[in-house]
Amino acid sequence: MALAVPLLMEVRRGKDTGPRKVPQSTLKPPRTRRQTSRGGHPIQDPKAMPGLTRVGMDLGILEGTEMEGNVVTQGRLGLAPRSTLRGSGKAKKGIHLGEGARVLGNLITAAGVKLGRRSYVEGLVYAKGNVVLMPGAVVKGIYTEGRVDVHPGAEILEDVIAAGGVHLVVPMEGKKAMDQLELLNVLLTRDPGEEGEE
Repeated sequence: MALAVPLLMEVRRGKDTGPRKVPQSTLKPPRTRRQTSRGGHPIQDPKAMPGLTRVGMDLGILEGTEMEGNVVTQGRLGLAPRSTLRGSGKAKKGIHLGEGARVLGNLITAAGVKLGRRSYVEGLVYAKGNVVLMPGAVVKGIYTEGRVDVHPGAEILEDVIAAGGVHLVVPMEGKKAMDQLELLNVLLTRDPGEEGEE
């Protein structure tokens, strides 16, 4: 009986005609599911994006260097004085631009941002920490969950949304600074009822 089943299958099998022709419709590359964002917009695979540099640690762009393309780092992103990033920068642990550094894109971080003297950001700054603009720094706009410290001569060209508020940093020198602090201390410690007694 064990021999009869394979023999029966061989008899019923039919004549071998050789390899079959494969229809052209099956030779197309396999379709992949198109990823979309919450809003339904297509998302490109970041690993396949041309001009994207991914770094698993801190990244520093050396003085006078021009870098083309977007940068994503798991550490800090630093641009040395007079360096240029022709693209956007995203860093998990913070961003620091040196004196005269330029970014021709946006800056995004889960920490803070410091824009050095005469630095320039063509796009927006998105941060969860504080943003500091040193004298002469120029940025299009700032959106942060922290506060924004603006030094004299720094410019914000458009919108600022800061949960911690915007603070203007006013440097004072020598005796004038001490006099101002002393006056402020007197005003803060005085009782409201004392004003009429003088």
